[in-house]
Parts: sequence; C-alpha cells; structure tokens
Amino acid sequence: MKRAKIAISLFMMIFSSISYAKKYAVLIGINTYPYLKDADLRAPENDVMSLETSLITEIGLLKKDIIILKSNQATALKIKSAIIDEHRDLRQEDLFIVYFSGHGTIYHGRSVASPEDYRQYILSYDAESNKPSTWIGFYDLANWLKRVPGEKLVILDACYAGGGKSYSMRQSGVKALFAMPEILQGNPLESAGDTIVYASSSQADEPEPAYELDKIDPPQSVFTHYFIQAIRQHKTGKLTITKATNYVIKQISDKQIPERQQTPRVYSPAGTLPLVLLDRDYGDVTLVLEHPIDRSVEVWLDNEKKGLLSLNDPLVINRLHISKHKLIILDPKK
Repeated sequence: MKRAKIAISLFMMIFSSISYAKKYAVLIGINTYPYLKDADLRAPENDVMSLETSLITEIGLLKKDIIILKSNQATALKIKSAIIDEHRDLRQEDLFIVYFSGHGTIYHGRSVASPEDYRQYILSYDAESNKPSTWIGFYDLANWLKRVPGEKLVILDACYAGGGKSYSMRQSGVKALFAMPEILQGNPLESAGDTIVYASSSQADEPEPAYELDKIDPPQSVFTHYFIQAIRQHKTGKLTITKATNYVIKQISDKQIPERQQTPRVYSPAGTLPLVLLDRDYGDVTLVLEHPIDRSVEVWLDNEKKGLLSLNDPLVINRLHISKHKLIILDPKK
C-alpha cells in the first residue's frame, strides 16, 4: 500500500502545477440526423472518442470529469443539461471545454431587418428541417456558457458554409447544410468572453466547408484529426490554443487537395493572452513519504534511478514534464 500511495502522490503533485485547478469537458459528436435528409456524417463519434483519449492521457483530465454525448444522446435538451446542470458549480479557476462535431447552419429569415436573420446554429440530433426552434443557436449556447463559472474553451468542428443551399446538394463529407450569407449582427459567442475555435472560416466572401478525411480508418474530421495530432506531438513547453490551431492550418494546407481546403480560426477575448492548452514543462516535483518506514527506499522514474527517499529526507525530481511516467519504489534490502 505504501508504494501505491507514493505513486498517487507523485501523480497529483505533477498535475497540481497546472494553472487551472481542475478541467472538465463536454464532448458532442453526431453522426446521424434522423429528421434531416442526406445529412448523416461518418466521423463525429470517432472524433469525440479520440479527443477524450487525448484529454485524459495528454492534458490530464479525469475520465469522470468528461461527459460524452453521441448521436441520439445529443439532443438539444441533453446538451443544455450537460453544460449547465452538470457544471454550474465550477470554480473560477477551473477550465471547461465544450467540443462539438456535427452540422452547423445559418437561418435565412425573410427580412434583413429581422433580428433572427442570419443567426448561426449548431444542429443537435433532434434538429428538424426548416425549424430553427429545434436548433441550438449561438445565442443559446452563449447564454448556457454564461451560467458556468471558470474559463471556457469552445471548439466547433462544424461549418456554416459550402456544400450547397439544400440538403440534397450537400457535398460528400462536408459538415455544412446551407450557404453562408453575410452575418449582420455579430457573433454572440464571441461577445460572451470565451475562447472559440472554429474548424473552418466563416467569412462571407469566401465561406469554407469543414471536411471529413476520406482515407483513414476509422473516419475522422480533418480539423479534429490534426488538432489531436498537435496535442500528441507536443513534448516540451507550452502549447497554446493558437499554436495548436496554426499547426492544423499548416497540415491542412500541406496535405489537403486545393478543392478541400479549410481555414480554422481562433477567437480570443480582447486583451487576453492565448489560452494554454498544455504545458509539459513544470519544474521540480518533491516526493514525500506519508507513512513511517524503518529504512530508505529507492525511487526509479522511467527506468532511471532518481535517489533514496526516507521519512525525514524528501526527494526532489528536477524539471519533470507533465506526461505519463513509470514510477517504481524499491526496497534496497530485498
């Protein structure tokens, strides 16, 4: 039991150095849309499962602090509840991640003067064709997030452009349902003070779809595939959300054919530094024995002997990076 206790203490010390007290996430991936013709996708459910793995193994979230909603679980009501009801008691020093992989759209109202014209939406599992009241508007999402304390990161692997103006004209592997008009009254998500990541550009003059990759198994969305790659390949120092997104942009530019380009974009609130997604350089960690023993023990980390540890003599491990480590405690007299 003493060995297990020491291992757990090391794990907690490493992660306690992160600037956020705790991290939580709601991951939404919708493959099937039963009320929308020809709208089914292949990648979103795989996206959320792959992202969950990286959040746990690379960024330090606990599995119990991640809510996953896939396809028929991801109704508008369940998404709202997962955001508000499950996270209304977070602390200001916590980080809350909301990730969505699925369809986005724009409502085309009849009157340009109408405040409901040109609003952006994400589409939940129970979204119905031509019924905006069944969609999740950016106004709704922004208001839900305002009821959750802490710093928020919203990642939208969806798009609001390209793929034709009707469901039947949608291109294969594209996450858009309507063409993109000019957005007249701004973006309510960006007025809420949270960091927002978009998988593709929503510029009115050159709208872009968000694509799925064709040649990987299981299928995955282009943005999410390279975003996870950016996290996994980061070995030292800080990885900001901007740096990770720039990596995605370069990979798409280098590896996607010109006809399937998309330009991810990060919105950060004015006057704030880019959100730090991952920091692998945390300085020193001190090991302390919590129960009396009658001798010193050897500490091995990642197959390298770090020294002896005793009740009255803590052991300092210098410049330990946040990642998985193999810790072994040995009794030198056995």
